[in-house]
Amino acid sequence: MLTSAFLIATMLLADQTPLDAVKSEPMLDRRALKAVDAAGAALTEARKRYEQGELEKFESALGGVVEGMELALTTLESMGKHPSKNTRNYKAAEMKTRDLLRRVTTFRQDCGFEDRPKVERVEKRVAEIHEKLVDGVMSRKP
Repeated sequence: MLTSAFLIATMLLADQTPLDAVKSEPMLDRRALKAVDAAGAALTEARKRYEQGELEKFESALGGVVEGMELALTTLESMGKHPSKNTRNYKAAEMKTRDLLRRVTTFRQDCGFEDRPKVERVEKRVAEIHEKLVDGVMSRKP
């Protein structure tokens, strides 16, 4: 949770999105984990905006969740190692993604009926990325 607060503070100070700060990270393993943290921060922001009734910002923050997870997956894939040779990074990202997926599911259940499809799309994409990470961790050596 401290990392997501740090990302938001960095974003406010630097006048950039959390993903811009994450993309500037030169170490790919750290970038992947920071991207998952940024997705978590975006989910927190989406929940906050939803509770305040700011639906446009709510949808934008939901998009940030998907963008963060996509960045994490592409970063891990771009490391140039087969997942079986890179299990430490894949497993760390998988565990954080599992927690994020639980939070998204809870948020979907807390949303009103008319807003659930928006959150369901995010939930589905996060679940797909989680499955790819699990497959990577469990895959055999090339």
